[in-house]
Amino acid sequence: MIQIKKLNTEDPNFKDQLSQLIFFEAEDNIQIEKTVTEILSDVKKRGDEAVIEYTKKFDHVDFSRMAELEISKEELSLALENLPAASRWLWKIYLRHRERLLRRQLREFLNITKNS
Repeated sequence: MIQIKKLNTEDPNFKDQLSQLIFFEAEDNIQIEKTVTEILSDVKKRGDEAVIEYTKKFDHVDFSRMAELEISKEELSLALENLPAASRWLWKIYLRHRERLLRRQLREFLNITKNS
């Protein structure tokens, strides 16, 4: 079983602890980027079928149509509004980090595809 480290947003060292948790070794990043590139390539080839397959594999969500995964803007806004302030702060950090990573991966993927 995976041990999940719990952080307390009120802890004076919270930001340092969070930074340590989200830091990846360069070697890990290379493997992650390789895996993501392979997944993106597969999704490009097989479309929704691949997205459904990977979602089942990694997220353990069982569904058969993409429409089942859709979350309306209203549902998302309501969920975010109901989070405690500290959790909203964490989500904002995560989303910014994730957006930068996805943009970089997309640029690299498009460059690979263009050069293929």
